[in-house]
Amino acid sequence: MHARPLSRPPQATWLSPPDRFNNNNNLSRQKISPSSSRFICRSASSNDDASIRQKAKALDQLFYSTSTSEDFDGAPPRGKDPAPEDPARAALLSLPGVIPDLPLWRVQWAVLPSYQEVLHVHVPHYVDLFSRLFTQKRPWRFGHLYLPNGSASLGAEEYALQYGSNAPLVGTLMEIVQAVRFPDGRLLILAAGVGRFKVLNTLQTVPASRADVMLLPDEEELQAVSENATKALENLTKDEELSVMSAMHAADAATQHSAAAAAQSWWEYELMHCRVHEKLAVIDSSDNETAAMQFGRRLVNIGSNEIMELPWASDDLNKKYFSMMQTPPASYDSDGEEESEAPLFDVNIKAEIAADEAAEEMIQRLLKYRQQENEETRGAPDSSLWEELETFLRNRYSAINSPERTWHQSYCE
Repeated sequence: MHARPLSRPPQATWLSPPDRFNNNNNLSRQKISPSSSRFICRSASSNDDASIRQKAKALDQLFYSTSTSEDFDGAPPRGKDPAPEDPARAALLSLPGVIPDLPLWRVQWAVLPSYQEVLHVHVPHYVDLFSRLFTQKRPWRFGHLYLPNGSASLGAEEYALQYGSNAPLVGTLMEIVQAVRFPDGRLLILAAGVGRFKVLNTLQTVPASRADVMLLPDEEELQAVSENATKALENLTKDEELSVMSAMHAADAATQHSAAAAAQSWWEYELMHCRVHEKLAVIDSSDNETAAMQFGRRLVNIGSNEIMELPWASDDLNKKYFSMMQTPPASYDSDGEEESEAPLFDVNIKAEIAADEAAEEMIQRLLKYRQQENEETRGAPDSSLWEELETFLRNRYSAINSPERTWHQSYCE
């Protein structure tokens, strides 16, 4: 698969001298205190004429418009998932735990799931990345990946996003909660970590990286759905003759994608106290510079807490939500008000349903894949050769779907 063109689009947002945005500015990776937030917001408050800022905003909106079918360089608009180039990628992208064409924020520090951080985005290629992301529908998500030396290592062969390089391939999936755009084009972004991911397929390296990624559920999440995944395997393979190895592989793949589907069902609930109204998602100083500075200070104060506050951490909601869990499921009918007042109970049911459906879907895919293999190998003169090939293909497929696992040596022989 070929990466996208490596050309860099022209920037339409810069109204300040280039030396204000150099690589020596480390504000983006330092913990921003409320006092430093006054510096950030004040430095963005200049005496630029309001009409100039409005014209720049109009040009910016035109440049990042999603209505055009092609970019200036003839490539598909960035931020949109390109058409799959082969059936294998199409099948991969349809799995519940795979996120296609995820923009990657590769910087010289790491963040953990359930943490929140404030990003001071001033490097042009990352301003471009997030500006394109803001033209899409929410939720706005990106991948946070550790990269030694940050942007200076982008494009270096040593840190290519591929197996065998020195680049970390496991990162944290982030969701943008709110952002502020200052008059000179810089962004202040509050983002929350929702889970782990691993890079599967690199689509673009520079000026900013993009890749197809797969969610990596926690071990506790895998254990929670493993029993149901095994039951689904037993129900769907009653009339099938599976070897021990094939059954183990199917159960593992079903558990992996079942846990990923359940985790995604919980995100809406976990982020319900973080998200803001759509009109407040991006505060542009071109519209109201005073409001932009006020919201900038607010984001810094929220981000200084570091750990994201979950809904059940609030005392006034804790009693209500957990009391609903004691109510029998039969009392929650589709047209009753109780259903809308019990988000914790509802999301738990939705997560279980999503997990079961993902497990069944994955097992059915594997059975279809096995059937196709059997049809292709029927009547082969040397069955041992095809058995070896089948084992090799299954091991390769397993590595793709569970790249974080370490297989026993005998499994790969």
